[in-house]
Amino acid sequence: MGFFLIQDIETDDAGEIQVANGDLKIASRRRTAIQLFNWLMLTNHAEYAPDPLICANLGEFIGSPNIRRTHNLMRQNAMEGIRLQRVFFPTDVQLEIEPIDSDAAGVIAKLNLQFDEASDPIVLAYSFPYPDGEITALEY
Repeated sequence: MGFFLIQDIETDDAGEIQVANGDLKIASRRRTAIQLFNWLMLTNHAEYAPDPLICANLGEFIGSPNIRRTHNLMRQNAMEGIRLQRVFFPTDVQLEIEPIDSDAAGVIAKLNLQFDEASDPIVLAYSFPYPDGEITALEY
């Protein structure tokens, strides 16, 4: 379990910067980890100009069949994005992709990070509909 020390400006789940008391709000380390992982999962190649490869690039799978081979390739893409992002150790991320409907997959990520002595893992879930690729973060 990796110890997570990064803090960033807080954003909401849509990526909008949050303000508190007339200044930029600083996210907790736990919230920063969630923000960084959400960004990675929701981003496709070329959407981040400084380094277009740092992302899960799940949009590549629009129109793909909802089968184990596709799920494995999606997982590989996401894990490569994690490796290139260099924020999380790949060993601290468990990623599962399973069918949740005939044309949609569920992506479940468990981040085994330590923020203090009694940190619980972060579990994030996403829905990926193959017809349009509009991946969405589900409530956690």
